[in-house]
Amino acid sequence: MKYRIKEIREQKGMSQVELAEKSGVTRATIWKLETSDSEATTTKTLQKLAQALDVDMKQLFYG
Repeated sequence: MKYRIKEIREQKGMSQVELAEKSGVTRATIWKLETSDSEATTTKTLQKLAQALDVDMKQLFYG
């Protein structure tokens, strides 16, 4: 699964550290989700990231 987290984060002018602080998700997890094509995560993590990025969770997915 490939996510649009990096694309959205960069559009919003946020660093991984800022997103981590705002979402409560570790920077390491954000890095893995941004760089791995096969990294799976929980719905709860995606909800936290979507809320911190101020987007609907479905926007985090390609396709």
